[in-house]
Amino acid sequence: MNNEKYLLAHAMTSKPECTENKYYYLMGNEMNAEYLHNGIEGYNSICGHRNTANHKIWRNEKGNLIMCDCGCGFRKGKLGCLCLETKEEFYV
Repeated sequence: MNNEKYLLAHAMTSKPECTENKYYYLMGNEMNAEYLHNGIEGYNSICGHRNTANHKIWRNEKGNLIMCDCGCGFRKGKLGCLCLETKEEFYV
């Protein structure tokens, strides 16, 4: 999309050449500080699974890791949507 490479997974992403078992992508591994800070070099990762603290889409400082689970299954949560073309955020 717009000459950017994306990795999408329910919980965590990995480099395409490093295939993990399906539970890694579905449930995640221990979210370590390195992953949260660096993401996957050369890719934009988009994940959910873990609620963001303020019910808004979260990005790391590099902008290459985006966590979009805004807690829509909970009373005060929201459904967070991200347009990959424009990077606009929408909440329902």
